[in-house]
Amino acid sequence: MKAGIIGVGSVGRAAALAALQRGSASELVLVNRNPKVSEAVALDLSYGAPLSATRRVRAGDYDVLAGAGIVVVTAGVKREDRRRDQPPGLRRQAAAPGSEHRSDARRRAASGRGGAGGHHPDRHRSA
Repeated sequence: MKAGIIGVGSVGRAAALAALQRGSASELVLVNRNPKVSEAVALDLSYGAPLSATRRVRAGDYDVLAGAGIVVVTAGVKREDRRRDQPPGLRRQAAAPGSEHRSDARRRAASGRGGAGGHHPDRHRSA
């Protein structure tokens, strides 16, 4: 199964490494706003691919996600681009460009800052 990760920041890299170590996919595709970052991370992870069930790790664009069984969105909105008056759904839309390319893939969202789909320890505390 092909798996895709959109957003190759710290959370995306951790997700990619976990997928590689577990052999969760036969092919892992990394997509990032800056293609050079996804290419560098794919190259780093490809050195470990021979030790895993994952046969191929590569960087790509949204079109390369076609045929993916799962696409994990770890991308977020840069802090300086966020505004407090944004509607909550706007952040999720901004974090998932290109998700329309693969409507039948399972979608998961993750965030290191308690954003879309993430968990923040203070979110469910009562005062």
